[in-house]
Amino acid sequence: MSRFKAAGIHLVLSVLIALIMLVLVFWVWYPGGYYKLLRVDTIYFVLMGVDVCLGPLLTLAVYKQGKRGLKFDLVVIAIVQLGALLYGAYVVFIARPVFNVFEDDVFKVTLASEMDAKNLAQAKKTDWQKLSIFGPVLVAATGPTTAEDRNAMIFLDWSFFPKLYVDYDSRKQEAFKHAKPLADLRKLSAESAAIVDTFVDDSGRPVSDFMYLPIVHTPDAMTAVLDAKTANFIDIIEIDTP
Repeated sequence: MSRFKAAGIHLVLSVLIALIMLVLVFWVWYPGGYYKLLRVDTIYFVLMGVDVCLGPLLTLAVYKQGKRGLKFDLVVIAIVQLGALLYGAYVVFIARPVFNVFEDDVFKVTLASEMDAKNLAQAKKTDWQKLSIFGPVLVAATGPTTAEDRNAMIFLDWSFFPKLYVDYDSRKQEAFKHAKPLADLRKLSAESAAIVDTFVDDSGRPVSDFMYLPIVHTPDAMTAVLDAKTANFIDIIEIDTP
């Protein structure tokens, strides 16, 4: 086997692994528009780009039929590449969104790395006491009612305290109260108008069917699109709401 054929086989295997990671990242851990809000697409393509290139290039450099110690070299390359892949996957996994928390007039996304196990155990529902793998769980949060809780949360956001979580459906009236028509965002700029039009065209529904609220994960903010009749959360679009 020539070194180019060996490197080519290695490249194909690396690309297949990258595609599996692609599905995990964009359809399982960061579904919908969450990957946009959290900028994980940039991280993924950098990590996978390095990993896909690293192994095959090293194989191309060291492979020579009949070379003494070739198996050892290939094993070392595989270990290095696997280590880089696992590290990248771990970084993306622990930073995945686990809750999308509605607070009066804004949605706030919390990450797995931001959740404290002790606070998580205080959630009212069993499903909220564990970190989701299949995208964030949609909930709402109410303000602290005791002086102890207010003091404990004075420097932290409500979204970090699952004991404050309630069903989103119970707070939909607040969403209706604060949300604005999606069509309003068309007035911000030509770019915003294009984004809104693309979303509406893809949905196959009139723009009047949608309203919006901000969705944030510091320091980034985008737009959460809601159903104008039910206040159901639909998607995230790349417009920084005023």
